[in-house]
Amino acid sequence: MKRLRELHGLGGDPVSGGPLLATDGRVYGVVLARSESDVSAGYGLTARQVAADAARAASTTVPVGTGNRGRALTGGNVVARSQPFTEWCHKMTRYVHHVVTFVRADTGSVTRARRLTERRWNVTVWWRETVTGCRSRTWVPVLAWAVTRAVLLLTLFGALRFPGDDVRPDVVIIYHGWYERLLTGSFPIGDVTWQYPPAAAAVFVAPALLPFLTYSHAFYLLACAADATVLVMLLRAGRAHGRGLAGAWLWVAGVAVLGPLALARYDVMVTALAVAALLAAARHPRVAGALAGIGALVKAWPVLLLAGARPGRTTRRSWGAALVTTVGVSAAFLAFTRGPFAFVTEQRQRGVEIESLGALPFHVLRWLGMWHGTSRLHYGSFEFLGPYVPAAARIALAGAVLAFCWLVWWRVRARTFSDAVLYDAAFAAVLVFVTTSRVISPQYLIWLLGLGAVCLTGRSTVQRRPVLLILAACFFTVLEFPVGFGQVVRSDLPGIVVLLIRDGLLLVATVSACRRLWRSTASQPEATPDDVPSPDTDYAAAPTG
Repeated sequence: MKRLRELHGLGGDPVSGGPLLATDGRVYGVVLARSESDVSAGYGLTARQVAADAARAASTTVPVGTGNRGRALTGGNVVARSQPFTEWCHKMTRYVHHVVTFVRADTGSVTRARRLTERRWNVTVWWRETVTGCRSRTWVPVLAWAVTRAVLLLTLFGALRFPGDDVRPDVVIIYHGWYERLLTGSFPIGDVTWQYPPAAAAVFVAPALLPFLTYSHAFYLLACAADATVLVMLLRAGRAHGRGLAGAWLWVAGVAVLGPLALARYDVMVTALAVAALLAAARHPRVAGALAGIGALVKAWPVLLLAGARPGRTTRRSWGAALVTTVGVSAAFLAFTRGPFAFVTEQRQRGVEIESLGALPFHVLRWLGMWHGTSRLHYGSFEFLGPYVPAAARIALAGAVLAFCWLVWWRVRARTFSDAVLYDAAFAAVLVFVTTSRVISPQYLIWLLGLGAVCLTGRSTVQRRPVLLILAACFFTVLEFPVGFGQVVRSDLPGIVVLLIRDGLLLVATVSACRRLWRSTASQPEATPDDVPSPDTDYAAAPTG
């Protein structure tokens, strides 16, 4: 922005020096002047634009001319040589009145704002407590992110040691092997550990962008960059929705709790795509659909992101863009690469992963000596193999089908749609499929952290309790892997207890999330029309396009 602030054109019947109101009734800024050529038009400035000048005007003591508006910040009252500058200072005082009202009302401290009004709007106090305070609060999670991620990177680089199993072999050996194969234009056909849609290839070859680093180090840094991107998006969304830093703090804390594993898997990159898609949905549904389509071709689950899109034009545009993007990118892979969808037919014999909800009965029975199956590395993860395992796998698949049917039924019965509902539905949908899956890898918690953080950026979310349960589950997840993974593999009692608590938290969070979503939407009397803001929305809906 230029030093001379931009004027915002106003319509209606503006009153010079009066408040500039937003559509929801909040004071957005102040009116500067009425237009001489059009009596129904005027000009105004936002609160942020006048903040600095208002602070300087209240403490200026040195006489100045009307040309340069020079100021000295030495404290005291305003002394001016000319009548125009005196009028300008009076106008700044009026600006401060409305600016403080806007800032304090936006943070919920209305009583505090009234007290400042009675004290004639002490500009110095306002500047220190609101502007500087807000900026410092924003930098606190940024600083926390920088410190925790530095520790995670140092651990991955080998300078520090994290307890438990080493999380780096997947990147150093498996990902690097895929990278060399993908550079030839062919997917890892016949490799049962390759179980990803074709666009995941872009993630695994991305370290080539940093040729001066080893493959693993480049991958860790790119994952950290995606992590930082998610944080920036959450900070901006929290500020725009008026919720503050809750979403950013959840992301910072949750990923830190998961430990170096979060940066040693590519799930953080998929989560960045998912967060971008959700936050773009309100104003740019086509962009959101395209991002969701790309995400689905990277790791399948982002296809669920648009389950709560507002019916009508928003749904048509977002779902249509997702479909077109998915088909177009898939066709490109089919045309220019070999075996992009071979992974679909190579996962038929998967068992039940030892960390999944369906594995708990086998752990308990094995510990009691009543089941004599084995757990071994199978399809890239440790799975149970033995009697009744295929039946358990079919039950898990049936649970996923039932979860999908419930999601469709909710979509049909839902009567309320808003941006908050879009976020809540995406979180609940992904959580349901994670819980019912026969594979629950620790990195799946990264998905839920990202979607839960998006929910917390809005005031109207109903998913606060389930999101906090996911954060608690992250703590027990890191105890399960990598800290105590050997005990889980052997079905020892400590490993069973940790796994029981973690999976129990996921199950409770799933039931709570679905129940809250249903009660807040499907029990409402009538549907919210497309492109019309709901009373429960976090902010007025913008025209979609």
